[in-house]
Amino acid sequence: MKTWQDLTDMLGAGDIESEMSKKYKGTLLKIKHKEKTFHAYYLGYDGNFKFKDFNGVDINLSINTDIQVTIPAPQKGLYNTPSGVVHLQRSPYRQYKRGLCADNCN
Repeated sequence: MKTWQDLTDMLGAGDIESEMSKKYKGTLLKIKHKEKTFHAYYLGYDGNFKFKDFNGVDINLSINTDIQVTIPAPQKGLYNTPSGVVHLQRSPYRQYKRGLCADNCN
């Protein structure tokens, strides 16, 4: 449960599930498993924590997982993408929603 406690600052399983939905549903989180690190969107909880990566692969993590899940912290600025240039800027007034999502990034 340490992974989820670190993200939510909650101790009980019910509190963790609720807080994950409030703070992270629809946000991009970083998942590290062994030496591999990748990003996935948090979708919700239905007995397991549900994620979907950029390739459309579903990821299910139990409440007792040892896999690291953290908030990515990219630098603000311009990024080249296949669709064109993207300017990443965080909106600090949306602190209730953590991670990278449309509510706190412009």
